[in-house]
Amino acid sequence: MNTLIIRLCQLDDIPHILEIRKRTFLHFAPSVYSPKEVKTLLEDIKTSELEEMTENKSLFVAEENHIIVGCGGWLRESVRHMYVSPEETKKGIGSSLLRVLEKDYKHRTKNSIIRAGVILYARPFYEKNGYEFLQIDTDWDGSKFNRMQKKLL
Repeated sequence: MNTLIIRLCQLDDIPHILEIRKRTFLHFAPSVYSPKEVKTLLEDIKTSELEEMTENKSLFVAEENHIIVGCGGWLRESVRHMYVSPEETKKGIGSSLLRVLEKDYKHRTKNSIIRAGVILYARPFYEKNGYEFLQIDTDWDGSKFNRMQKKLL
């Protein structure tokens, strides 16, 4: 039986997160973004943000059989860096990560609303997890994304 463990990210997990991010974008993004936008998505990563979240203890990884299969966290008021390996989707890993990071966010910030800038293809996942769609917005490169939020109970 596979056991899912969600734990705080360590600095040496970041290369694994970057690989999952790349595979996720290559797998899902072409269905809703142009090749140019996909290229920009792949290149637009600030490793320093992952390091900051790791140091702040606000980035989590999901492990199954000692292999990192997903990650997610929060920074300031927003969900950040939610990725699940494409071959591991639809197993509840992303939802489990969201629950952990939302609980941590609410406990540590005392805020009851968390926001998310959501890639177009992930909107149904966030809605299934209680996020409210606010609007479609345009990023710095001209690509579209969903602005969403959730009231934490």
